[in-house]
Amino acid sequence: MQRLPHVLDRADVFVLSLAAAFLFAAGSVLEHRTAGRVKHEETMKLSLLMDLVKRPVWVCAITMNLLAFGLQLLALRRGSLLVVQPLLVTGLLFAVPMSAALAHARPHVTEWTGALAVVGGLALFLVVGDPDVGRGQASPMGWATIAVVCGIPAAVLVRAGHCTHGPRRAAYLAAAAGILYGLTAALTKASAHLVDGGLTGVLTSWQPYALVGLAIVSLVVSQSAFQAGRLGTVLPLLIIGEPLVAALIGVLAFHESLAHTPLAVSAELIGALAMAAGVLLLARSPIVIDTIAPAEV
Repeated sequence: MQRLPHVLDRADVFVLSLAAAFLFAAGSVLEHRTAGRVKHEETMKLSLLMDLVKRPVWVCAITMNLLAFGLQLLALRRGSLLVVQPLLVTGLLFAVPMSAALAHARPHVTEWTGALAVVGGLALFLVVGDPDVGRGQASPMGWATIAVVCGIPAAVLVRAGHCTHGPRRAAYLAAAAGILYGLTAALTKASAHLVDGGLTGVLTSWQPYALVGLAIVSLVVSQSAFQAGRLGTVLPLLIIGEPLVAALIGVLAFHESLAHTPLAVSAELIGALAMAAGVLLLARSPIVIDTIAPAEV
């Protein structure tokens, strides 16, 4: 009997990833509606978080994100970065109807087209690519390479965001946050696999501590992006950047792999491009751009 593709053989990874995507989407919508009310001089400062933590809606959003992170960790313990992170892209499919409900609007052709592109592209990428799980940890050289390859571009983008204003600031910071979240996903996968060695293995390893530190930095950068510009500017860069960076790390450092025949590679590229196009359509739809304005909370 022919075996099922890897991605169809682990329904639990799908369920956990989709649940995480839903919670991340709900949290992102609430975060943006809150962060946009904070004065601009607090961008890229810890005082931004001190201000936001006083707002109940933002605390609710972060609670959702923490729950989503827990589900993501469980999914990465069982699955690969190449599966879990692309599935989190479906969060935008949840975010748009949530945004429409808040604005008392109805999705139109643009939203439906974007949703179909995301779903179709994701299905094509996962079924044809058939990613495997790979290793649970990267080598020391692999981690050093990841730190340099991800850290330098993220630092340059943060610096560029600090020196600009308006939509460009939001775009630079969102791109940096996407890179940092991709790196965070890799550390999450590594930390999840440390659980197999017991509590001692977790407490005596550096990855969980690096994960906590990077999560705080990523949170400051992403909230600064939400605070600096519209959701339609920030979300595409976050949603496309994170799985792209995580997928590259998965292949290069965790030895995850995709089907690599010429036909399969072509189909994977088409699927990835369709997902990216769908994300751009959804994130730049009138519902997101025109109706999701910062609200007093």
